[in-house]
Amino acid sequence: MTACLAWLTQSICVAPMTCVSGHGFIASNVANSPIGGSTMCHSAGTQMIRTRWIQVVWVGLALPACNNNKLDADGDGFTELTNDCDDNDPNIHPDAIEVCYNGIDDNCNGLEDEEGATSGRVWYVDLDGDGYGNETVTVMACEQPENYASNKWDCNENDPNIHPDAEEICDTLDNDCDGLIDYADPDVKVLTWYLDADEDDFGQTSVTKEACEKPAGYVAADGDCDDADPDVQMLTFFADSDGDGFGDPEDTVDACEPPTDYVDDDTDCDDT
Repeated sequence: MTACLAWLTQSICVAPMTCVSGHGFIASNVANSPIGGSTMCHSAGTQMIRTRWIQVVWVGLALPACNNNKLDADGDGFTELTNDCDDNDPNIHPDAIEVCYNGIDDNCNGLEDEEGATSGRVWYVDLDGDGYGNETVTVMACEQPENYASNKWDCNENDPNIHPDAEEICDTLDNDCDGLIDYADPDVKVLTWYLDADEDDFGQTSVTKEACEKPAGYVAADGDCDDADPDVQMLTFFADSDGDGFGDPEDTVDACEPPTDYVDDDTDCDDT
């Protein structure tokens, strides 16, 4: 019982059975108790409990608590022996809920403002690292944990290219997480297809369709010089800067007809 009784002293008593203001009587009814059969005074700011050795005669105050022979000074049900890290504050103990940004280890686990704090915010798992989270897995924390985001709008946590800011493209996926796929989405970036009448895999630049899937009779490449003749294709022409009729093999353009200052020869070794 030493830990509970160590603070007992007669120095604050001004006379037998009389205590100074703010103190109460503690009396023993057992002759062989640690304080014998005497009467002692105790500060109202420190708490005490009835034990098998002594009785507390508390004047105008509620009976305080003692746990495992250690005073529970703040009455929160925890003492130093049961890991109360601040026995002067009833809001700080192992069962307390951590509070954000107060600089206090509220639950006595050696950490401040850690994950699970009630005044923190909800963070959403972001497995693909695209900055968008998903509400399937959440955590409460004061600061943003690794692999978590502040929003919950990602519809695919396994693909960093799929999120609300992504561009919808024709790939049978909901790229921008708006619930619409490919051509059903007005935001889709559709493909341009070119009419290929002669089936040479080159289409007419002036006759097009936009769609996710290739329409019949259309191809992805344009530039057909004569869509009625499969043998007529675009040619490569070479720049002829010095006008000698011979072109620079490093400066080319594909066209149906040679542009100005271009020729179909690529043997000029000095076109300056």
